[in-house]
This record gives sequence, structure tokens and C-alpha cells, in this order.
Amino acid sequence: MSEQGEELSVPAEREVVASDGQAVNDDESGEIEEAPSDQNADEEKEEKQGDGEPTEVEPDKDITDETPIEMTDENLEIVEDNHESKETDQEENQGNEENPEAGDGVTEEATEAQNEEYNDDDDGIRVTADVVPEEEEDTNKPGAETEQINTEEEPAVSADSLPHQIGDEDAVPQGPSPVGEDAQSIDGRPPSVGGMVTPNNSEISPNALNLTWAFGINKHVPAINLTDSRRRAVLYACGNTAVLYDYGNNRQKLLQGHSNNISCSCASQDKRWIATADKGPGSMIIIWDSFTGTPVQTIFDPHPDVGVAAMAMTPDAKYIVSLSSAQRQILCIWDWTVDGDSPTTYAELPARHDLQTYIIFNPDDSSQIVSNSASQVIFYEWKGDAIKFVAPELTDQDFNRMVGHYSQSIFCSDSTRALTGTSVGNVVVWDNVRPVHGPPITTPSPKKKAFKLVRLQERGITVLTTTDRFVVSGDVNGHVRFYDQQLTLLNWCSDFNVGPLNAVAFEFKPNFIPEAKEDSDYPSDATIAATSFVTRNYIISTSTAQVADVVSDGSVVTMILNEHSAAFTVLAAHPTEPLIAIGSYSGLLQVWNYEEKSVVVSRKFSRGQMMRCIAFDPRGNFMGIGFTNGSVRILDAITLEDECPEPFRYS
Repeated sequence: MSEQGEELSVPAEREVVASDGQAVNDDESGEIEEAPSDQNADEEKEEKQGDGEPTEVEPDKDITDETPIEMTDENLEIVEDNHESKETDQEENQGNEENPEAGDGVTEEATEAQNEEYNDDDDGIRVTADVVPEEEEDTNKPGAETEQINTEEEPAVSADSLPHQIGDEDAVPQGPSPVGEDAQSIDGRPPSVGGMVTPNNSEISPNALNLTWAFGINKHVPAINLTDSRRRAVLYACGNTAVLYDYGNNRQKLLQGHSNNISCSCASQDKRWIATADKGPGSMIIIWDSFTGTPVQTIFDPHPDVGVAAMAMTPDAKYIVSLSSAQRQILCIWDWTVDGDSPTTYAELPARHDLQTYIIFNPDDSSQIVSNSASQVIFYEWKGDAIKFVAPELTDQDFNRMVGHYSQSIFCSDSTRALTGTSVGNVVVWDNVRPVHGPPITTPSPKKKAFKLVRLQERGITVLTTTDRFVVSGDVNGHVRFYDQQLTLLNWCSDFNVGPLNAVAFEFKPNFIPEAKEDSDYPSDATIAATSFVTRNYIISTSTAQVADVVSDGSVVTMILNEHSAAFTVLAAHPTEPLIAIGSYSGLLQVWNYEEKSVVVSRKFSRGQMMRCIAFDPRGNFMGIGFTNGSVRILDAITLEDECPEPFRYS
């Protein structure tokens, strides 16, 4: 440091500070250098004291830029305002030549105070600079040296401390700024941290948006009952997310991973393992642990470009069978516990059989499979790498009555028979083809034909399943009926007040004993003896986006979900309360408390009242809704009752 120079502290990069603490912007050069370490700086200071000419400081090895800082007249005014005159400074400095201890007109205590004020010991940053006049250097004028920044090497950041979200290259590790909390950049903007401009004393969260709750249900994918002795839960699809809903505690586990809407799902007999699949490019089958919500296996592109139309899992969860959604369908069997890259075996189905939309294993013999479309039932047998399948013909002329469209098929327990429900209330009874000579075949076989067409009810059968010793059907009226193996009606439930059923799923109880206790309230069966009809509890789901829990003892029905049967079209947030209003073309309007995850109030408008827009008033007391028919209704935001007797009509 020359005798006429001054040592000034700089609090931030590319920033020069005059002696009164005001920042001076370096608009000319904008280049800065690193100064020597503290020890080297002290040694150079002692060598330069008393010299009449400026001395160029040898930079450290870390210094890469030696361009001097050129100060404009405008910038120098700030320095001159804080000193009486250049002559006064020269006189003081000349006096200091006689007293070397006096330094450059700035006491050591002041210099140390300034350095301490802007020195961040944790980050090893010390900034010092000298002011240089714009004129050419002269030995008779105050000397100046290049602005220098001493930056010690900062500690390395461990990988564990960095965020692990998508787009982490722009994320910012949290912590104090190395340039100080009150520092300003050279252009007056807030300091830049990690490539992002941030306000002073503020933090930017590196986390992306996380899905915490899913509203709605895919009505085309039947719900799966996961209830057992430890939990009351159901699995359903919501867009490309599977929702594992603990309705006993009102908690959701969101199973994410699919890039397309989920098209089908299945579960093992003990409800431990569940699988979900989707349609479209980049489709996949994901197997999950239903207790933890953890994916344990992913089958990528099981049916390239088209995805999965139907899927089933063996009772022991070892194998999965899938059907592609292409016109010429491919049936694949996967041993997912061993290999998720290629199927164990596969078969191509003729296009004339139409799109098979339902498939299931025989619970007594996993080598037997049945699938059906609306017009064709196919039976399969697979052993090793070979798959044989038979598609028996059945027309209205075979039994001189209408067969109807097929809905679902099942295998009968301890039997070679299979059943298929139809859209006109019939059940087709399939059995092994009997040889012309010799005894009938008593082992399971895919060679089957229709032996009987049984009229069970007037309305169409949409669900056909089994539980214990019963055959169970669900229909378009939302009714559930129980039959024995000879298809004799034993019991029915018709008080659900729901839409057409697409699933009747029973809870898992391995030691279930169908006996009524003295204090139980099971309904009576349809026999003359009128004994108690004891069965497992179950859930029902509908094609109108409803899911209900049915407790057999007492026939108690609890609605779990009553959602929109059409896509959401309107959404509005309450201005002051944690409420959101959701409406759709189905005519259903719901107000949710998104903190408590519960429906506060709902209203079902009449058929044809399709909502197009919605808004709360600024105070949140009223709600305005516009409909596609041109009408506008004003509702009370709490009760959803009309404020006006008649809606406003504009078209």
C-alpha cells in the first residue's frame, strides 16, 4: 500500500466502499482480483509503508485478473466528500512518514473494525480495495492499486446436503449468504445465489410441488377392497394415480408412477400385493406393497405403444396375466417375482374375437384362465411356454332366446363349470365338452361349451364374482344378489340407492366362520327355514363414481365416496376459508375443506344442469354458477340453497 493510498473494505463482489461506508459501483471495469492472504497482506503493508511511489502487489496463485479498477469522476466525488481535500490527505500522510505507526491516515483499529465488519470467517472471504484516480499514475499523486479480493477456498458441499428433486441443477442449498445479509450487488439488485436472484434475508425452497390429496375417481376402473382385520381400505384409480384410501382414518397413500391414465388394477387374495396398469405410449405395469405403498416391481412397456386393457393376478400373487388393448390382442403371462423384462409366455388372439376387457384366473387351478369381450368368451390353459385357448360359439338361436352382451366371467369352486353374466339378466353356464365315447372329463380344461342359459333377473348383470360358497351378482340397479352353486337365490340387498355396479369386493378374513352369534343381526335367507344369512363384509363400486362399505351384520351401508361421474369443469377457492368448490357436467357440486380432507356440503342438480363457471363473492357469502343452458344461479355458500327463486336466464 502506498503512503497516499487508502485501504477500504468491500462487503460484496464487484463493490467498492468509501470511508463513510457508502457503496461505490464500479461501472467502468467491473473486474476484481483476489488479494493475498492476511499474513501476506500484513508483510506487504510493512514493506510499502513510507514509500513515495505506488507498489504493485504480487497476487496469490488464485488471482486470475490483474486489470486495474478505473474510477470515474462521479465515483470519486463520494471519496472527496468524506475528506476535506486531497491536500489535507497529503499533509496527513506526509506526517505519517515521520511516524510509520500512524499508517495511511487510517488507524489500525478502524481498519480492523472495517475488515471485521465485512469479513465472513466461516466462508473465508476478506475484501479490500484501493481507490484509483482516473488520471494516469504519477508519483506525486495519491497512489492506487488494483482492487483485490481475498477469497479463501470454501468447503466442499456434500451430495447429501443438496436437494434431490427433479431440476436440482437450479436448486439452491439453504444457509447464510457468503457475502453478508445486507449486501447489494454492483447493479443494485439483490445478490445472486446459485444462479437465482433472491431478495435479501429470504430463502427459496428447492422443493417441487408434491401431491398430497387426490379428488375424484375413475369410474371405469372397479375399486378393490383391501380391508382385513388390521385396516379398512380401498384402492381406486384417479387419473394416472392409484389411491390407497384408508377410509377408517381418512388417509390417502398416492401411488404415482404411471404416465397415462390407469386402465385396470388387480390384487392378490390376501390383499398384500396390488398391481396397476395403463394404456398408451410408455405404458407400464407396477406391482405395489399395499401396506407401505412401495413399488416392488415395474414392467416397462408390457404391450408397446398400446398398453394394457385387462389384467389379473393369481391368488398367491406369483403370476400376472395381461391383455393388450390393440385390435389384435396379445395375452402375456408374467412371473414378476423373477423377471420383469419379458413374459413367461404369450399368445396372439384373432381380431374377430373383439376386444377382451375382462380376465381372471381359476382360483383352484392357476393354469386355467377365462376372458371375455361383449360378444366372445375365451378359455385358456397354459403349461410352461405353451398357451392353448378355445373360443366357443354361442348365438341366440342355440337356446332360442336372447343371450345379451357379456359382462364378467368366473370359475365355479370345486367344479369344471364357468359362468358368464349378460346384459339382459342371463347367466351362461359353460362346462367341459363331453367326449362321444367314454366318461366325461372331470379335470379343468379349456375345451368348453355352453350347456345352459339361466334367466336370473330382469335387469342386466354387470358384476359376477364368488365368495366362500356363494355366487354373487351385481346389476344396473345397484342391487346385490347371493346364489348357491345351483344358482338358487339365497339373499339380496336392494337398499343401496346407488348406480350400476362395476365391483362387489369382499374383505379378506382367512379364518372366517359363517356362523351367527346370539347378539348378531344378520338378515334371514330366502329359504323356508329363514336362517341367518352370514357373509363377509364387502364394498361396492359403481359406474357413477360411488363407493360404499356394507357391513353384513345389521346390513349397515356407509358411503365412502360419492364423486363426479364426469370430468371436473368448474373449480373455485373460498376467499377466506380453506374451502374449494368443485363441479362437473354430472350436475354434482361439492364444497371440500382441503385442510380436513372432507366434504362440507354438496348438491346434485337435475339432469341437464351442466356447470360451466363458478365464483365466490369477495366475502365468501355467496356463490355464482353459470350453466351451459345459459342460466345463472346464486347460491348460499354455506348451504348451497338458491338465493333467488328462479335462476337468471340469458339464452
